[in-house]
Amino acid sequence: MKYTAILTALILLLFASCNNDDIDTTKPEIEIIKPVAAEGEDHIEFHQGDSFDFESKFTDNLELKSYKVEIHYNGDGHEHGAQTKSATAEDHVEWDQEWTGDLDGKEDVAKITMEVPENAEPGEYHLGVYCFDAAGNETQAFIEIHVEEEGVLH
Repeated sequence: MKYTAILTALILLLFASCNNDDIDTTKPEIEIIKPVAAEGEDHIEFHQGDSFDFESKFTDNLELKSYKVEIHYNGDGHEHGAQTKSATAEDHVEWDQEWTGDLDGKEDVAKITMEVPENAEPGEYHLGVYCFDAAGNETQAFIEIHVEEEGVLH
């Protein structure tokens, strides 16, 4: 009985002395390189039918795994409730698109050519970038873009 108690105490001491320093809790980092808002602007404007380059650099302390880039409509102030449509709403669709890819090493870059649909609902959109490392840590970054009707200047 005495030996069992001593053995149990030693096992508990061994587990208690193990540290969790080997667990990666550091989130990866995202740097959106393109597109960027003009100086003094808080959003980027595109017209229906435009195409543009997206580029983002991802870094992690140990190992990257994957990324996701998505665009979704924010015409409702991101409440995701009732949404305001333009006068020709039956001709427009809310642009909602997603791209994914694998990442390698501690630093990697994603490049995507994005095309605004010809019939995209004019208004505000969020472009969200998500990065995941091999340990499952996640980081998010967002930029706001505005889609304008073709021929409408601001």
